[in-house]
Amino acid sequence: MNALRARADSASGRLYGAYLPKDVVKPMAEQERRSDAHGALATWQAFAAGLAEVREQGLSRTEGSVVAGVSAMSAPVFDHRGQIVLAITAIGTAPSFDTRWDGALAQALRQSGAAVSERLGWRAGV
Repeated sequence: MNALRARADSASGRLYGAYLPKDVVKPMAEQERRSDAHGALATWQAFAAGLAEVREQGLSRTEGSVVAGVSAMSAPVFDHRGQIVLAITAIGTAPSFDTRWDGALAQALRQSGAAVSERLGWRAGV
């Protein structure tokens, strides 16, 4: 999906898709959708709605969509300019992997992403 070659339907792919410019993301997502033999990617409109949820939550998640029985959550890391430069991603088996937006894992990922971003000079809300 993006320059780092993350799949658009993965937690990190959705994360980058949410924070990179639309004019970069949309053509890559459309290309991936056209070449996806399994039809895993939705239309741009549906994908964009998912990206809005990622921005709202400050995290991305997948629940068995890339690999059956495997879930993931990703948090963004921003540089001093506020541009995404890294995804911190946790991956685990679905039955024991908590993907709730307000769960302990989500809170730890948000805190970790914010701490690394701060070390890179990012100041949220400034």
